[in-house]
Amino acid sequence: MTASASMHVPPGLAQPISVPPFKRSLIGIALAAGLTTHASVQAQTQPAADAIPASSQNAATPSDATSSADKPAPKKESAKTPSRVDQLDRVIITGTQEEGTAPNTGYTVRSTQSATKLDLAPKETPQSITTFTAQRIQDQGLLQLDEVLKHTTGITLVSAGVAGAGRQPVYARTFPVRAVQMDGIMASNFILSGEGDESIGMQDTFLYERIDVIRGSTSLTAGSGDPSASLNFVRKHPYRDRHLHAAVKAGSWNTRRGELDFSTPLNESKSWRARIATAYQNGDHWVDRVNNDSKTLSLITALDINDSNRINLGVTHYDFKLRGASPHGITRFSQIDDAWPEEFKYPESKGKPRYWVYPTSEEERNFNNATPWSRTHRKYTNFFANYEHDFSDNWLIRLSYNHADNVDDRLYGELGTRFFVPWADKANYVADRRHGQNIVNAFDAYLKGTVEVLGRPQQLVVGANSYDVRRKMYGGYAKITEPVSSPDVMVFRCPYMAMDTCGDSPENRTTLGYPISDWNKAGGNVPPEVWKDDDMYTYKYIHHLQRRQTGLYFSTHLQPIARTHLLLGGRWARETQKPVYSTCHNGQVDPTCGKDKPYKATSNPDIRPKFLPYVGLVVELTPTINAYASHTTTYIRDQNYDSNRHYYTKQWLPPIRGVTREVGLKGAFFDNRLDVAVSYFKMVQKDFPFYTMHDVIYRTSNRGLADGYRVYGYEISMAGDITPRWKISAGYVRQRQISPDSYINYSMVDMTDFMASYRAPEKTLKLFTSYKLNPKITLGAGLRWQSATQSQWIPRYYTQSEKQLMKQDAFAIVDVMARYQFNPRLSLALNINNVFDKVYYQHERSYISGAPRNFLLTAAYKY
Repeated sequence: MTASASMHVPPGLAQPISVPPFKRSLIGIALAAGLTTHASVQAQTQPAADAIPASSQNAATPSDATSSADKPAPKKESAKTPSRVDQLDRVIITGTQEEGTAPNTGYTVRSTQSATKLDLAPKETPQSITTFTAQRIQDQGLLQLDEVLKHTTGITLVSAGVAGAGRQPVYARTFPVRAVQMDGIMASNFILSGEGDESIGMQDTFLYERIDVIRGSTSLTAGSGDPSASLNFVRKHPYRDRHLHAAVKAGSWNTRRGELDFSTPLNESKSWRARIATAYQNGDHWVDRVNNDSKTLSLITALDINDSNRINLGVTHYDFKLRGASPHGITRFSQIDDAWPEEFKYPESKGKPRYWVYPTSEEERNFNNATPWSRTHRKYTNFFANYEHDFSDNWLIRLSYNHADNVDDRLYGELGTRFFVPWADKANYVADRRHGQNIVNAFDAYLKGTVEVLGRPQQLVVGANSYDVRRKMYGGYAKITEPVSSPDVMVFRCPYMAMDTCGDSPENRTTLGYPISDWNKAGGNVPPEVWKDDDMYTYKYIHHLQRRQTGLYFSTHLQPIARTHLLLGGRWARETQKPVYSTCHNGQVDPTCGKDKPYKATSNPDIRPKFLPYVGLVVELTPTINAYASHTTTYIRDQNYDSNRHYYTKQWLPPIRGVTREVGLKGAFFDNRLDVAVSYFKMVQKDFPFYTMHDVIYRTSNRGLADGYRVYGYEISMAGDITPRWKISAGYVRQRQISPDSYINYSMVDMTDFMASYRAPEKTLKLFTSYKLNPKITLGAGLRWQSATQSQWIPRYYTQSEKQLMKQDAFAIVDVMARYQFNPRLSLALNINNVFDKVYYQHERSYISGAPRNFLLTAAYKY
């Protein structure tokens, strides 16, 4: 964990503790380089100052205005550079250290390594970066990571059903977010999910001290991914001093929650420390018949073996159960084919080609389209270990290991995800069972230090990292065949398919017309498909995947001339993937597929090493304002399985590269307590595989590589303390995505595959602010606004009125907060979300609404 630190060391104090050589060297770097951005040193030469008193190790945060560490320091008597750093006697440092002694009570941080592995202040980082601190999480009463991401600048979260029941992909700058770090270590997005890479928001916020979001291309620290963003989850590491946070919460829909966060030194010298954070929650949902419970645990210990060696060990566990929920809501429009019964059709639909669409009647927000026996169980366990060693005054090595074993299991039946036709009293019905497991092992080792170049100290990081993912997915959709026992249940023919009834393939699974009246009478209690635990997987399919990514990287912070900083880096990346294996039932899905017979690889099994450069330039315009420019890169393997070989050469296509160029201004004001940034960005995909569709036969007629999607826009953000009483975090993003010129955006995707049609809002605004009226009362308010979104799945023959059915209008959500501080330790807070009870939908094609007006009451005790 990186906490901000401000230390005042007067001479003559007792109880000294040793400063590791690497930390001592930072003082010399600051003196030699004259850094003023986030490290200032005032020194008076005296002998024997190699130790800093333990009493001075209090880590003040940007908003700790009342902390003794932030009080004005005594006037310095001299500011001479000593011949030996070890001879400093009186030192005042404002910088960073690995551990603090107190929680961060602000909305920003003084330093972060998330973008480059270099210790840089936000204004020194040549990319857009947002930090969501634990203090802001507490102030807003956010309990799940998906709630945090919804309030994060530049991030969009898409959910077609009840949160936790299915996929919840995260987007930034119109692209999916797939790059994840844990404590700054590249770890793969599979480390946060058992089912796939689109559920990274399904964890408890109580596991983390803060979340850093680095927007743009981030291969240097996060590995492969789209040019969107990477997320760095910083765990709750122990403090050097004892701290306790305990809280009980109660809220809407019978929500009940208890929290305990306790950090303490385990010996007198504080060289051995531990921290435990645990939470339990249960409650219902605004959707009828849905309830959930979750258990969260984090246990982390830190040990300073001696002045030069340190280790950290920890384990986190999250167990989440959801009952009665579906991953998809009722479709907001129905698409009907010519072959379907007449009672399904509008009179005005006659004569339209192939398909037509019409609006689905809107149900109440609490309508549940899932069966009562639907269930989801997520169980994630993560173990990690870190080791640090100081070689000398200038160099440090750090070794890290992460292991995750994540399991997702879900069973559900759902109504109306493709068509919902009240006048015919029919809606489609599907049943599904999925069991997924991701086992992830991630390693990272780097050497970090300083070298003298051109008379100035220059920072350097050199390292290697890798992760290995072993993924297993079992299960599948229930196969629906005739005859059906109920005369009111219809099995529809699959249009334009050479079979009488649809099989269990994803594209053609919605074949059962179920009476809506029967559903309402029975409360959705449709008898479930009978699965046996020992044979359910072979009945459907088995999907195995092993993916490994390795790389060598470096980053440097150079200062060739005064007030100019050059950041150079790069990563050599290599990725391998083993073929997919599948077991089919009686060969009904694929006649060539037998038990344990491997499919041919559906994507390039081996991506050869590629160099991905990182270039950044930062110029200090004034002591508080910097100008910057950057060129960053990333890559992702081709996801278009049907076109991932060149049409003529039959060779594997190269990975898609994402290039981001960004320029902007950053400032740190009010003694670095408030960070402000303005930036312009432009991104493009290189080696993008495209295909065109024949206008008559709707088949691929041409394939190749070209520049892919282009995105450009600008961002304005600020975070921190405007005054010691007034905190704020705000961000406005305007962006536009342009499709490749040679790519016809037409897809035959299944209507229940909601995520394939996502199109990001062009404008978003996220704001939260809190103000301390007096020592007792704190008030806060937040705003989330986004412009209208339009489904990207729009066949060319749709009329304008039909396109409107796939649109989500712009909406704004207002939240408020009030907290009363009875004494320094005890407080009572009230959060009211969606104050004006705005009705909006979380996806432009699904009738699953965002949360109605709700409240959360929190009683907290801390010391």
